[in-house]
Amino acid sequence: MSKTKLLVILIIYSLTNIIFTSNDVNIYFNYFKITFWLIFLFNNYYPLIQNIKTKKEVKIALIISLIFIFFYFASGFTFGFIKSPYNHSFIQILKNILTTLIPILGIEIMRYQLIKNNRHNKKLIIFITILIFLSEINIKVIFVLNKTQLFHNLVSIFIPLLFRHSLFTYLSLNTNYYLPLVIRIIDQIIILTLPIIPDNNWYIKGS
Repeated sequence: MSKTKLLVILIIYSLTNIIFTSNDVNIYFNYFKITFWLIFLFNNYYPLIQNIKTKKEVKIALIISLIFIFFYFASGFTFGFIKSPYNHSFIQILKNILTTLIPILGIEIMRYQLIKNNRHNKKLIIFITILIFLSEINIKVIFVLNKTQLFHNLVSIFIPLLFRHSLFTYLSLNTNYYLPLVIRIIDQIIILTLPIIPDNNWYIKGS
């Protein structure tokens, strides 16, 4: 698939996310996301089967993930733990993982395909990173009447997610799609499967 087609698809997907999340119909967006990315992956299966051998970068990704998990849960011993908001029945865990990991797989492969031959086009790389960020952010976090809540949302949700996607773009530029993919998958599986999570405030989340 050409770069132009991929970019158009990403723009449409990002705009769709903004529309869905701003109109309280995001419950249907999960089904749309799965269908969208399954179609994309079906038409872009080659990156899934190339470079399947264990890579040095994958080991680095595992180390990074373990460090993040350690500090994440270590904060719970300072601020306490709370019950996870996710349902932990087997079917629900499977559903949560599928609705989360399939889009992540599609996004990271698309990110890599878009930027792998454009490393010198900084404006395009920034634009792609912003589009991917917009495709995953709940735009309602910035449309709140309370200024204090807006500040908290910006610090704990908006800015960290933007920096995370900047990091994932950097990793894709310098390695391959599988490094950010491994980090994101481990991160999500831990959050979706464990019954308790740290009770971190907005400042700690932002940090």
